[in-house]
Amino acid sequence: MTIKEAIELVVDESIHNIRFVHGYRKKLREPVETAVNYCTDLARNIPGALDLDDEDPAVSAIIGGFFTDSVQARKVVSESPEVKRFLKEKSVNEIYALVTMKRRIKTVYDSGIQGQIVIRDIATKAYLFEDHKFILPSETIEEAFHAIRLGLLKILSHQALELSLDLQRRELELEHLREELGVKVKLMRDERQQMALEGNGKEGDTGYIESQHLLHEVEQELAKVHSQSDHPEDYLNRLIDILSHPSRYLSLNLIPMRINRLGLFVKDDADSATDRFRIAEFTSGDAESRSAVLIKCRRDQLATDG
Repeated sequence: MTIKEAIELVVDESIHNIRFVHGYRKKLREPVETAVNYCTDLARNIPGALDLDDEDPAVSAIIGGFFTDSVQARKVVSESPEVKRFLKEKSVNEIYALVTMKRRIKTVYDSGIQGQIVIRDIATKAYLFEDHKFILPSETIEEAFHAIRLGLLKILSHQALELSLDLQRRELELEHLREELGVKVKLMRDERQQMALEGNGKEGDTGYIESQHLLHEVEQELAKVHSQSDHPEDYLNRLIDILSHPSRYLSLNLIPMRINRLGLFVKDDADSATDRFRIAEFTSGDAESRSAVLIKCRRDQLATDG
């Protein structure tokens, strides 16, 4: 994909009104290059590809840490709508796909050796994986990395759209609050005028003044929101900021893991471990973090009928 194509992809995935800004392509060129390079680095850091047909005990143990075993892994792959659609459209024997998962922590009890003593019932935090989703199926590993890179670039582009939608939601909230406070201040003002006629002018002053101050603050914030949300130039600047600083909005953390005696993933803080495996964990905006690994499997090992 060329930078020009990447620019159009970014605009398509964010806010179309950006195209009304004169010279938007030139303004986006450097930020898009920065974002593309960043997404390329992230994609290359995703572990795998784990071959579901690999008979190596170490690989089987890792697959078992994500799934029950290779059989269950193939079943989950076979049930993926994206994989089904891909295999229906493509006559391929091998398939690469990205699997994303929710990671949760569970306390398990294991045994270990300290010096010459066997210690039993050691509380250990194990990592379990659920809600597996197989996405971006590809014919080769290079195509898989390319699809992942584009997917990450789309996520960054969506952040600009989400920020704009957040501003719109905040604008509606502030307008509603301003209306409520306006009514409240008017009622309090009328009440104070009535109390003044009755010789009780100072009663209720504190509440009235506080409500006036709050209404003033709401109007100031609303004016600020209005100044940010109505112009294509503001949309473009928001997108440029995100693409120029992608690590603020999309990050990948590589967590070192190892398989324990129970066949579960546990965090490995050791400096060197022969059975260590790193798990990629993506975080984007306010979305829940998801772990990710690249999987390889063969068509004839998948039950894709129906």
